[in-house]
Amino acid sequence: MSQQDVSTSLSEEQIVADIAGALGMAPAEVTHDLDLLDAGLDSIRLMSLVEKWRSAGSAHVDFPVLASDPVVGTWIEVLLSDLVPAEAETSADDAGQGGVS
Repeated sequence: MSQQDVSTSLSEEQIVADIAGALGMAPAEVTHDLDLLDAGLDSIRLMSLVEKWRSAGSAHVDFPVLASDPVVGTWIEVLLSDLVPAEAETSADDAGQGGVS
């Protein structure tokens, strides 16, 4: 799977669905201002989500970053912003390697 394929597999809708699944809730119940610790998310489920999202292309996200601000909207920003630098880095690397002999 290419970097582009991986990055398109993680979306806001997927993040919300993953969180809802971990909490046993319907995705419609997961609002941007939901505090996930108050909603019952424990460290084991958080680690499972981190691993799932790393596999989906958000390679630099980690437990301490998400645990420090366990609000859905913050997590969406962190996870989706993490994808942009990887894409830009790949494009920059591809462009730079083309001119090197």
